[in-house]
Amino acid sequence: MTTLKLLKNGRSVFLVLCENAFLPDSFFSLEREKIFISSLRGNPHYRSIVEYVSRNRYGTREQIRKAVGMKTGGSLSILLKDLEGCGFIEKYTPLHLGADSINVRYCISDEYLQFYFKFVHPVMSRIKNREFLTDPARGLNMSSFRKSLGFSFERWCRKHNYLFAKILGFDRIEYKCGAFYNRKAAEMEEGFQIDLAYIRKDSKVLICENKYADAPVGTTAANEVQRKVNLFQISCPKYRNYTFETVLITTEGEKNALHHRDFFDHVITFEDIFDSKYW
Repeated sequence: MTTLKLLKNGRSVFLVLCENAFLPDSFFSLEREKIFISSLRGNPHYRSIVEYVSRNRYGTREQIRKAVGMKTGGSLSILLKDLEGCGFIEKYTPLHLGADSINVRYCISDEYLQFYFKFVHPVMSRIKNREFLTDPARGLNMSSFRKSLGFSFERWCRKHNYLFAKILGFDRIEYKCGAFYNRKAAEMEEGFQIDLAYIRKDSKVLICENKYADAPVGTTAANEVQRKVNLFQISCPKYRNYTFETVLITTEGEKNALHHRDFFDHVITFEDIFDSKYW
């Protein structure tokens, strides 16, 4: 609520965000200490884990273990479970394997902590030296920030998967949904992951391309989603005979997104996402 009050004063949200992040003793530069002192002061690995997943799209258990310098053992499981319970990180597994799969990945869930560790912490010494006093926006790496918004949008879409099933009209059909990845696909393309897909009981698979766009989405998005369809079919042949459809979920408005309907089976825009009939 305090954060919303800071942003709710009629001024540019972006400017207020920068002022409260990149000026000395600003709210977003100091709030992190309160979180780790009050909630997670017992073990320094808590912070190391959150920092790692904040800087990366996701992390496997082994990647996290190596990044924070922990030995193999059960203590990491306890720390990860604690951070999940606090809502700081999120665990997910491939949708075709279910929640009990050992093929687990972790991503950041707390957007503030991601913003802090990715953008504020790396320039903290410059903030203290008052380098951004006259122009707080200079403290933010815009290229990295735009990329980060894209990852945040992907996580948001996965978290609100039921909304998109409702928009597409199959929320009453039994389905599995979530991220898709497996070892075979990773062998063909390192780091391969489909952020949101649906496997429907009526033998249909929907592959989603989630695009946070500050400019019109190009036709490359259609090529990307087709590549993902091909990798899905090759690496998971049990679904090869299913009907495949592609979905573009974009922050563009309806007017700008009309041309995408020639390349995707379904297009979901901001107008659809915020239409009250779906909530």
